[in-house]
Amino acid sequence: MLYEKCLTINPKNASTYTSLGFAHHLKGEFRTALNCYHKAHFLKHEDQLTEELIQRALHDVNEYANITGASLFRDHQQSLDDPMLAAGSSLQSNS
Repeated sequence: MLYEKCLTINPKNASTYTSLGFAHHLKGEFRTALNCYHKAHFLKHEDQLTEELIQRALHDVNEYANITGASLFRDHQQSLDDPMLAAGSSLQSNS
């Protein structure tokens, strides 16, 4: 993916993480989308678009869980409890 290539050049670009998250979100890959959104939020705390996309993804996760009985929210809650987990190991090593 082009976004992932961009992240190899600049791994601290919040907008790229938001865009990558949105691409995963559209594909129904909610866990990956949320991880990307949280990395973006970690880098740029007051980004209104990213905050809105996190809320939409959580809503979609809940809808998905209601339909399928799956529980993606538990993993998401764990990432909220550990901000470095949400930020990912690539950010830790490049800080």
